[in-house]
Amino acid sequence: MTETFATQGKRMYFNVHFSMGSLFPHMDAGHGELPITTGDGTTTVTARFIKGVDKRATITKGWSDFFRRTHMNE
Repeated sequence: MTETFATQGKRMYFNVHFSMGSLFPHMDAGHGELPITTGDGTTTVTARFIKGVDKRATITKGWSDFFRRTHMNE
């Protein structure tokens, strides 16, 4: 991780290996949206993804809200 959303307006980079087959059944494919929920189910946000030129998914909206609502720290 080279940056974090702990600072407003900054980006956070991380690698998680998911296949399209594991994400698509849970997504609103028409809008590229995916619900993200904590393990205990107490916090849920809808994140928006785009597929980059390198064919990797990039979260464009929702992650920073999830980060704040779950009180994550660096």
